Amino acid sequence: MPKKNAAGKPRRTPKYAELFNGVVKKIKSGEFSAGDRIPSENELIAEFGVSNTTARRALLELKSNGWVRKVRGSGTFVAEMTPDKRLVRQLGSFGAICGSFSENLAREGYKPSAKTLEKKIVRGGVRAQIGSQAYEIKSDALKIRCLRYADSVLLKDETKYLSLALFPEAAESDSDEISAILCGGDGKQKIARVVRDISATLSPLADGGERFGAKPSALITLEGAAVCGDGEVAEIEFSLYRADRYKFFVAAENLPQDEGAI
Repeated sequence: MPKKNAAGKPRRTPKYAELFNGVVKKIKSGEFSAGDRIPSENELIAEFGVSNTTARRALLELKSNGWVRKVRGSGTFVAEMTPDKRLVRQLGSFGAICGSFSENLAREGYKPSAKTLEKKIVRGGVRAQIGSQAYEIKSDALKIRCLRYADSVLLKDETKYLSLALFPEAAESDSDEISAILCGGDGKQKIARVVRDISATLSPLADGGERFGAKPSALITLEGAAVCGDGEVAEIEFSLYRADRYKFFVAAENLPQDEGAI
């Protein structure tokens, strides 16, 4: 059954994701082996009739997720795969907050599943200290707490809050994917800035850490907020990730000072 967006309409797979899926399928089937050269940006454009932006995005996703490596002057090649290949995620990107956790895992060759522990309306707002600044949803908020699995292994204990003042339709939504609500319709246009704060801890914790196993293990804690252009906080997140299954990276551009990177 196709995934649906917050409005209940089927969610169309982006063209770059179709290209990504096609290459990953060939790698998993053995058609592309480690060390094989994959089609270049220009070759993808010529073969599939896509834009250079789409082709470049597909290759970037393949590289950032560890499927390929780029050799300057030679091309892009299938990377050596190891059994404990970690999931690679970019901190603070709009793609990260708008992408479906389950769809991303499926695209990378995993079987995703989720268990919703809590879904309710929190009265009186939510506040988070991220870095040196406080962020607050001042209105009532929709709270969703989910356990996220890949191949039956728990990867993430996720708690998200969404402003009902900005997204009143969320109160009636059947979706447990806040990203689908946050980025559906004109939601993505509302978001101007994403902030993230990460740290390390050990499980078990008082609230949920024991779900990652009986023995203490390394976890990554993430606190984050998505902020609108007028300064209103749209989303706040508190999540735990398995440190042995994730790598995070930050990409920064040299922009004029008044533009500011997210």
